[in-house]
Amino acid sequence: EVVAKERDAAPNTVTAIREGAVQLVLCTTRNTRLISLSQGMRQAALRLGVPYSTTLVGARATVDAIERLRSGPVDVCALQDHHAGSSATPTP
Repeated sequence: EVVAKERDAAPNTVTAIREGAVQLVLCTTRNTRLISLSQGMRQAALRLGVPYSTTLVGARATVDAIERLRSGPVDVCALQDHHAGSSATPTP
């Protein structure tokens, strides 16, 4: 489905996010003017808990994390505990 840009009249990207029609937002523009024009879209995603990324690498990591969460429970621990048995030297 094609969704109008934020700067266009509703229904647009912000409307779609608010209505729950969007599950993941990718906003990869590098143009400073366009970045400021998409601020409402990013804010709507943040406020409503919709994952968003500004890079393709970040988007891939988000998708990987979502897939992992869907596969079952995730153990959580402090980074210090995770690396306690590691021979890596901490960076000062």
